[in-house]
Amino acid sequence: MGADCRYAKSLALEYIRGELDASAEDEVRTHISICPSCRAELDATISLLDAVRAGTGMKASSRFAERVLSRAAEIGEAPASDRLAALVAKPYRNIGEKATLLVAFLGHRFRKAPVWAAAVAVHAAAILVLACVYIPFKARDYMGTVPTSFVPGSAEPLAEDLPNYFGEGRGGEPDIDSGPMKIDGTHRIEPDPWTETGPEQVESGRTSGEPTPPWIPKRINSGISMVGAWFGFRSDEERKAKALEKFQGSETAPRVAAALKFLASRQESDGGFSADDPQAGSSYRIGITGLALLAFLGDGNSRSKGTYKSVVSSGMSFLMDNQDDETGLFGSSQGHYMYNQGIAASAVLECYGLEKAAGRAGPADLKESAARAVSFIASSVNETGGFGYTHLEKTGDTSVTAWQLNALALFLSLCPSEDQTAVRSAIKGVRRWIKSVTDGQGYVGYRAKGGVKTFPESMTAVGLYMNSVLLGNRGYVAKRQAELVSRKPPSSGAPADFYFWYYASCGLLKTDAAKFGEWNRLLKKAVATLQAEDGGFSRASAYGDVGGRVFTTAMAALTMEVYYRIG
Repeated sequence: MGADCRYAKSLALEYIRGELDASAEDEVRTHISICPSCRAELDATISLLDAVRAGTGMKASSRFAERVLSRAAEIGEAPASDRLAALVAKPYRNIGEKATLLVAFLGHRFRKAPVWAAAVAVHAAAILVLACVYIPFKARDYMGTVPTSFVPGSAEPLAEDLPNYFGEGRGGEPDIDSGPMKIDGTHRIEPDPWTETGPEQVESGRTSGEPTPPWIPKRINSGISMVGAWFGFRSDEERKAKALEKFQGSETAPRVAAALKFLASRQESDGGFSADDPQAGSSYRIGITGLALLAFLGDGNSRSKGTYKSVVSSGMSFLMDNQDDETGLFGSSQGHYMYNQGIAASAVLECYGLEKAAGRAGPADLKESAARAVSFIASSVNETGGFGYTHLEKTGDTSVTAWQLNALALFLSLCPSEDQTAVRSAIKGVRRWIKSVTDGQGYVGYRAKGGVKTFPESMTAVGLYMNSVLLGNRGYVAKRQAELVSRKPPSSGAPADFYFWYYASCGLLKTDAAKFGEWNRLLKKAVATLQAEDGGFSRASAYGDVGGRVFTTAMAALTMEVYYRIG
């Protein structure tokens, strides 16, 4: 083991918790990206920590001690037994807190009783304490009760926890094919913190459990196709201009143009794109190509329209030439290939959607490629409802899952004539996954509830994107996540994180207009500072050491296109 390995391993825990300064974090990240053994050991450590966190029981709330002392001061100089009795009678939110005080109360009452009587009473109370803590903790697996939690190193916790019925297993997942409940001839949704803050009339006839993509409006104008509602802003210059004007994004238009020009200059003779790092380029070339194409598609370019239609056309040919005709897998089955699959499938589907939005029949080759790709994705969901780095990997990953859901939701919307049974089942599983990794504060874990990959808000932004953009859940939970994400705004003074900025921008735009306004102001300022003269962005940013300038520039372009990209 070399010196670099020893150095990286000595800082592993601090790296996982996000406690390193920028320089040390960059050194560790760079090393693990090129050292398989250190990367494997880091993954194993993360998995172990996630498993430990997942098995942690209930704890007293953060304000327990404060409330006890406050109540004690109110009671004043009353006898000790009366003070304890008053504290026990107080309606504490956590029954474990009350049971703990009960033990103290009984101990005080029996202080003059025979030793055997005091022992029996105190032991009985102790058993009660264990039961009060253990039973609610186990019941969480069945009733969805989520204890208050706070991720170390994150911002201060919010004033209130999410409702007890928030979390996994809330009465079971609704059947997305079931019909709506009818009350007095109308379609009414039951209050659900994931979708709304209260009952809502729905005119489309869909239930809250159905993952309705947000680009399908509740009331569909017969003169506007459902696909046009998602892709119309990009393909219509007038609508795009209005969207830019609405969000004061006109100054970003030339920056997007410069970024796309840079990306076009990096396209290779076979139509694909590569990362700067040769090792990353061979493993993630499909994914890097898909991201670059998504940036062009996000600005309205397709195979038949736009300044960069030739770039899109050759890029699509590269992806389809590297797709297995039988399995639908893009590229090889080496490395973290589910990233490649979700990103490439999303690119093919967006290209197909743009063609349909322009009033043309969707190209058969794109539709067939998308159907095979999505079939592979739907068959890769694991028992938890999430997706890992590889086919049916037992350990799910929120970031990987987001890309698969992106493709599944697009296919559900764009290809209604296809058999979508497996797609709907997979989406139902993803809904379960999102809830299982979201804690009582609204933070979303990387591989488990409370698990942090870089910093708490990172995966929370990904969860917000899945909830508000792809599943259309813009209720209480999404609003809480928007609050958390907005606490870490873009800044040119810190290492750029376009991956986080992209997901957060999309989620805030769809969830909280006020917060997006301030976020957008800071984002434009940061982008203006970070963009190089050639239109690209430095690889000195989150994941830039793996994806290189093509990755950072593509993610920056997608972030700047947010005003009109997602409708």
